[in-house]
Amino acid sequence: MTFDLVHGLNLGGELQLVFTVLLIELSGLGVVLGYHRVLTHRACTLHPLVEKALITLGCPAGTPVQWIGNHRFHHKVSDTEDDAHSP
Repeated sequence: MTFDLVHGLNLGGELQLVFTVLLIELSGLGVVLGYHRVLTHRACTLHPLVEKALITLGCPAGTPVQWIGNHRFHHKVSDTEDDAHSP
């Protein structure tokens, strides 16, 4: 395993695919649990370290403030023409 300053960690084809899929799944967990359930709706309380880890994992989806604002707006105008998530 080598480190390339231009391309980052060179893991090889199969291992890089596994690493990418793992990061996508963890990011999704950060959004669904961290951003959505914990921050937006305050539906559950987690240990502060777990909460911070989930928020960090969700960062590829945007900043928490940005994501929460967009989601709360979505709930405010759901099923109207202003809702970007409604057909």
